[in-house]
This record gives sequence, C-alpha cells and structure tokens, in this order.
Amino acid sequence: MKKHIIRNTALCVCLLTGFSCGDYLDINQDPNNAKSASVEQLLTASQLAIGSVFGGQHTDGSGSINEDPSIFVQHYYNLSQSRFDIAGSDYDANWRDIYREGLRDIEEIVKDGTEDELWAHVGIAQIEKAFVLTTLVDLWGDIPYIEALQGQDNLAPAFDPGAEVYDAMFALLDEAIANLSKEAPVPVNDVFFGGEARQWIKAANAIKLNMYNKIRLVDPGRSAAGIMQLLAEGNLLATNADDWDFRYGSNNSPENRHPLFIENYIACCLQFPSAYLIYTMNNENDPRLPYYFYRQSLQDPAGTSIPCDAIDCSPYDNNGYYGRGYFSRVQGDDSGIPNDGTIRTTFGVYPAGGLYDIVRKNSQGDPIVTRSVSVSSNSGAGVQPLMTYFMQEFARAEAALTIETGEDARVLFQRAVTAQIDKVVNFSTATDPNALGKSSELLDDLTGVPIGITVQQRIDTYVQSKLDAFDAASGVEEKLAVLITEKHKALFGVGWEAYNDYRRTGYPLFYNMQTKTGALVMYPDNAREAALVPNGEFPRRLLYPSLELNSNPNAPAQSTKATPVFWDKN
Repeated sequence: MKKHIIRNTALCVCLLTGFSCGDYLDINQDPNNAKSASVEQLLTASQLAIGSVFGGQHTDGSGSINEDPSIFVQHYYNLSQSRFDIAGSDYDANWRDIYREGLRDIEEIVKDGTEDELWAHVGIAQIEKAFVLTTLVDLWGDIPYIEALQGQDNLAPAFDPGAEVYDAMFALLDEAIANLSKEAPVPVNDVFFGGEARQWIKAANAIKLNMYNKIRLVDPGRSAAGIMQLLAEGNLLATNADDWDFRYGSNNSPENRHPLFIENYIACCLQFPSAYLIYTMNNENDPRLPYYFYRQSLQDPAGTSIPCDAIDCSPYDNNGYYGRGYFSRVQGDDSGIPNDGTIRTTFGVYPAGGLYDIVRKNSQGDPIVTRSVSVSSNSGAGVQPLMTYFMQEFARAEAALTIETGEDARVLFQRAVTAQIDKVVNFSTATDPNALGKSSELLDDLTGVPIGITVQQRIDTYVQSKLDAFDAASGVEEKLAVLITEKHKALFGVGWEAYNDYRRTGYPLFYNMQTKTGALVMYPDNAREAALVPNGEFPRRLLYPSLELNSNPNAPAQSTKATPVFWDKN
C-alpha cells in the first residue's frame, strides 16, 4: 500500500467523524474541538502507517519490512534478496516512514492524549509504539529510542542498545494496559479493534509473551517468569476473533489493496512464492496449498519459460518445477528471470486477496489449463497479521517445551496449527466465493473431479500427522524442530516473525534444492553461520539504512549482516 494512502484515508476519516477536510488541514485551530480531533485523526494515521510499513509498498517502489525477511526464510523468492544481496539503501523508506510518520504521530497522540485524559487513545498508541520498536530491534539491533522523535530539538539521536529498548517496551506495555483500564472516551476511528480496550489489552499481553519467548536464550529465568505471570493473569488472546490484523481494501484510488496483489496481479511480477515452501507443502498434502498459491497454468513449462539456475536447466532437477503446475524459482538462483509472468505459480487468496486455486472447466467440461491472473481476478482485499492467536499459541508451545512454563507443549502445538488453518480457510471463503469451506468435498487439482474426502478430513489428517511427528521426535530439540518447521508454514505472510524464529532456533532445516540430480539435501545444523546459498552469508540482521547513517552523526558504523541481535544466541 503506497504511503500517500495514510494521509488520504485520514482525510476521509475526518468526513466520517463530522469534521471538514479544512478542519483536518488546520487541526490546531479547529474551533470545534481541536485537541480531540487531532488525537482521533492521528490515531488513524498511525495505524495506517503501521499497515504500510509492515505490509505495504512505498512511493519509491521499495517493499515493507516484511518483504526481505520473507525472502530470507524462503516464503518468497526475489532475484537479489534470495542471494542475500542487500544494501543499506534498501531500507531507507521503511526507516524514514516509521520514524517520521508512524512513530511521530504516536508521540503526538501520547502527548496530547495525556493532556486531555484520552487514556484509551494513549494506551493504544503506546501498544503500537512497543510493537514497532521491538520489531525494529529484532531486525536491526540497536536503534534510536531515548533521544528519538524530538523533532528540531534533536536531529541526531543516539542509538540505544536493543536489550535496553526491550526493557523499556516491557514497561511501556504495562503502562498502556493501565491506561486502557481507566475510564475514558472510546476512540471513534480505531481501525483495528473499534476502540475495544479489552481487545487491546489482550494484544498487549500477547506481544509481551512473544517478547519474553524471544529472550529465552539470553535470560531464561526472566523469560519463564514473565510468561508464567501472563498465564496466571489469563488475559491473553483466546480465539482467532481476537487477532490483531491489518485489513486491506479493494480500492484503487487511493490504492489500498494488498501489496502482493498489486505486485503480482496488477503489475507483473515482483516475486515468486517460495519453491521450498511449495515443494514441502505439496509433498505433505498440506490443506493450505490451494489457499496460499495459485497456479496460472496446469501444463508443464517449456522452452524459455523453464526456470534455469547456474547448475542445471532441466525442469525436473528441482530447479523450480515440481509437477502438477507448481512452478517457481529456487533460493539462490541468480539466472535472469524468463518471460514467465503468465504461467508461474503466484500468490493465492490468503493472505494476498487473490484467487483460490480450484480447477475450472470450459463449456465442454474440460479443465481450463491456462488461467493467468489479472487485476479483475479478485478484489485484493487481503490481510496482514500483526499479532494473532495462533502466533501466541506457538510461542507458548515453544516456551513450554524449552523453559518449562508448566503447560503442555503438545496441546498448545495442536491448538496453534488448528487455529491458523481455520484462519486461512475462514478468511479465504469470505474473500473468494470459489474457495472451498471445511464441509466441501475436495477436488482433484488437475481434473476437478471430486476425490471423496472433505476439506475438514484433509485438515484432520494433516494435523494428526504433525502430532504424530511431534510424538515421535526424541527430546526437546527434535520436538522444537517439528514445532518451528510447522510454524514457519503458518507464518506465511508474516516473514519478520519467521525470520526471528529461524535465527533463534535454526529451524526449519531448509533443503538444498540446487542439486543437479534433484536429490534433496539438508543443510547442516550450522546453516545460518555458513549460508543457505553459496554466494552470500545469511543476514543475521538488516543493514542500517544509508539515509540514517549519512544524516545522523551519532549513528554507529554500518553493521555487518553477520552480526546477531542481542537475543540471537543460538
């Protein structure tokens, strides 16, 4: 979603709340209720800024902070980032937009909201701030915090250690929960939870639990104690209905459709879905496959459309083509992209708001094998999960397994897997009328002929297979591998969290899919230190934006991408 949407949408909000657009543009002199209007509009602007930075596209063409982590952990493929070829300038827009707009708006909300005792607005803004800043620490390490957001009073803020920022955010979340527990006017234009303080408090606790889980390798005692306290309090996300999601729309003026839809249905084509993920899910009869991915052709690719890497060009040597129309590219493939935009496998209905992959038939009853997508294929009204019930339950399962929080890791694992699949199916059936619901009979993915089992039966079989694998795993480490490998699939569309998991745990063990024979070879356990591909080291963090380093004399020297963040001790 392009950045100008934030201000345009805020202008629309002023109309919905009874204020003129002139009032919005001159909010400090609004004769009706200047302070209150300003806080209300800034809240909406801050939330749209979060959606843009975490899931959108910027006016300079760069992607969100979700994009590169998604590529690093093989959710997506992109020519440069899949080879770990990154530069500080890649992140200029993200850094600029979140500090100069999103976080700046949040600071104004806290300042003005505190003066006017708009405690719900203040608490929501504080939760947003904690979520944003801890994610920046997860991705970059040390960041500006204490001296940041002071405007002209300090244009060169110092960088604070990531661990100290985490400590401050734990305290800020507690303050936010206290503020949300006070009597106060309800926000009118909260695009996430409609001003429901109870929902925001649950989200805040889920963020805290996730943070405690991420620090378990550097401070296991604090991690376990913090999680156990949250469990004792019991005020956590309870179902998928509690999820903190950013929902995209279907408009094109201003543009507010999901960026994966924009980049692959409207303007072809900036990414491939991951060959690793497609291959793995296809082999395992994963019920989410037709919801995640859409095949634009049911035929084998041929000629110049065949994916070709530096080792071999055969379509059956695991260089991106795996049969049944699933056609993508291999991590680290540095060959040029062929003219395959109308036949490659692309993104489906979840989370991109594209198409569910179902076989359609012509008037003669034969399957339609050429099914290229276009701007009119669907609405693009996708979803960007931020903090969800299934993410929380996966974190609880990991903590129960590794630091003995007293819960049953297997029960939590089952709950997490089931909840995420439910989310995928329910979102998809609401977004694409062709998406099969749980009671529907499955169809063969090449002929469209019913195969005698329902979607729910496939889900049940799949979930049981994961529980069987968990039960068969010997010891904590093997069980952790099963858990995180499954979580990696569930986090499709939430690349920054999958990236955090991979650095913290080393899972999943990605396949080497660039072998001439097509044999799948596991990377060694120290894959992250070695690299996933032969022409670059795996990034243990993002590089500092060039814009910040060049304009801030108090910024540190550029970090190397091999330097871990403070909690990454694996």
